[in-house]
Amino acid sequence: MSTQTQLTIKPVVSDDEFQIYATLPRDERPDMVDDVDSLKKHDAARPSTAFFERNLICCADEPQCGVTMLQVYWSNDSTLFEIWLRPKGTISPEIAQKALAYCTEKLVAQGAKKINVWTPNHHTAWTSELEGNGYELDQANPESVLMLSDLDTSPFEPNIQSVLDSGLKIMSMADYIDQNPETGWKAIYDMDMEILQDVPLPYEFTGEPLETYIESMMVNKESFKTIHFAIDGDRLVGTSMLFRSKVASEYYHTGLTGVLRDYRRRGIATALKVTNFKLAKEAGGKQITCDNEEKNPMLQLNYQLGFKPYWVWHSYTKVL
Repeated sequence: MSTQTQLTIKPVVSDDEFQIYATLPRDERPDMVDDVDSLKKHDAARPSTAFFERNLICCADEPQCGVTMLQVYWSNDSTLFEIWLRPKGTISPEIAQKALAYCTEKLVAQGAKKINVWTPNHHTAWTSELEGNGYELDQANPESVLMLSDLDTSPFEPNIQSVLDSGLKIMSMADYIDQNPETGWKAIYDMDMEILQDVPLPYEFTGEPLETYIESMMVNKESFKTIHFAIDGDRLVGTSMLFRSKVASEYYHTGLTGVLRDYRRRGIATALKVTNFKLAKEAGGKQITCDNEEKNPMLQLNYQLGFKPYWVWHSYTKVL
């Protein structure tokens, strides 16, 4: 790629364009490949009032990178937006420059006063472009990988039994929704929103609408058997989520793991994680990936469970 003038940006609209966007990372990160149906359902779940746009960056009509812009609707700051790149491989300086210039112009027109960008730290052309335009590093999330062939749960089985002996129940999301069809979703939502208040982010998390939460979770309904809750009486007090790839079923990635403040330091998170990981291994899973803020105790728990360091995700933010 020799000149920036070769690059064009076009919105993702047709099924073929969605398919291209979904499969862009297949060579570098096959575990991050998506399916078209899930992408469209996730898009539909977003509040209609929140700005969102997917694009492809092409060189001579050949797609090289995806770029997504969105309004951070889970924060009460309506002027906060994010940019996500989805590269086919290495991000060139030309792509980085084109993407940032295009997105900045678009987002300023949408009323952006602050822009946040997450990127792996080895995408150096992109990080250099961000830093050269006044973006500041404000959070690091090491990503780690667990090969399920190496998983040995025996040291952690006592955690599960200890949780059960304390009077708590462990139940899958599939069973919980089935047993609580009228009230289950609201209880899950309330617990998650409370736990998320303590998840480290480079901006304030203030929540999202219940309807949006349910619709986005339903995209991964097939994974409800590897989402588990700790329950005290009728109260949900902890969760650990594990999602299976719909494209490459040997890959899993973690979602939220957390426990309400009054129930922490009792081994609940470990028990829930191990329960999920055992099921993934039994189902033929090969690999689990997760990321955690570098000072989050959950990162050390993952290392204890056998995860190995992989990428580091960096958050950059600029106040315009």
